[in-house]
Amino acid sequence: IPKRDWSSDVCSSDLLEGLPAEQPQAEGALWLSHEPMRPPSADLLNVCGHLHPVALLGRSGDRLRLPCFALDRSRAQLQLPAFGRLTGGHPCDPALQRGVIAEQQVLALP
Repeated sequence: IPKRDWSSDVCSSDLLEGLPAEQPQAEGALWLSHEPMRPPSADLLNVCGHLHPVALLGRSGDRLRLPCFALDRSRAQLQLPAFGRLTGGHPCDPALQRGVIAEQQVLALP
């Protein structure tokens, strides 16, 4: 990997090019994968990253964008948040069961 200035807020996808991705795998009742996917068995919950959901709270100028956990029961999927400044994040469907981290605990959102 070429030498980079890690103090910059700009990150290029070429940093990850060529790195192998872990294969999806079962761990107890969980199906672990990077990208969201249907588990191979109906009794497994897919725990995944990639989308890194965020909850949008508030209105117009007074709005918070917080990393959140998103549980989609219809797809048996738990999407994990990311907390770095370079991770982006996709707005989460408010119809999903969402939880944000505050005061060192996960708080459910309405």
